[in-house]
Amino acid sequence: MAEFGFALLGSVTSAAAMFDNQIVLAIFLFAATTGVIGMCIPGMLLPLSFSAGMLLDNWLAVPVVALGAVAGSHLLFLAARYGMGDALEARLAGRMERFAPHLERHGFAYVALLRVIGTPHFLVTLASAAGPLNQRSFALATLLGFLPAIALTAGAGSAF
Repeated sequence: MAEFGFALLGSVTSAAAMFDNQIVLAIFLFAATTGVIGMCIPGMLLPLSFSAGMLLDNWLAVPVVALGAVAGSHLLFLAARYGMGDALEARLAGRMERFAPHLERHGFAYVALLRVIGTPHFLVTLASAAGPLNQRSFALATLLGFLPAIALTAGAGSAF
């Protein structure tokens, strides 16, 4: 039994030493942010960016979390558009026809603004996937919309 405890302690110690490297920790936080955002777990973006600010330098925490959030959001966007496209279109067909002209002209601004004010992530992403917004515009609007909250909370986290 004591050998098992020492072996476990040794593996935990080696895993903890791995996270002393800022790049390894940044990759881990990027993957965690991508997964959490992609799975639509609500309310996790700010705690992740705060934690990243505490664990990484602020100049590294902001892009790691922002790019992770964009990647997770974009994966959900692609899954919704190409995996559930027909079901989304059938479900939202009557509602989306009315908004389609507005989304074609101002979709980028709508997505960015809805991200800034904190509209639930999955609603914005699914509505964007069902609408005419292209992938590049969606990704850039998502980045610009998430960036203020991420920068503020990562900055607050780096103060600790």
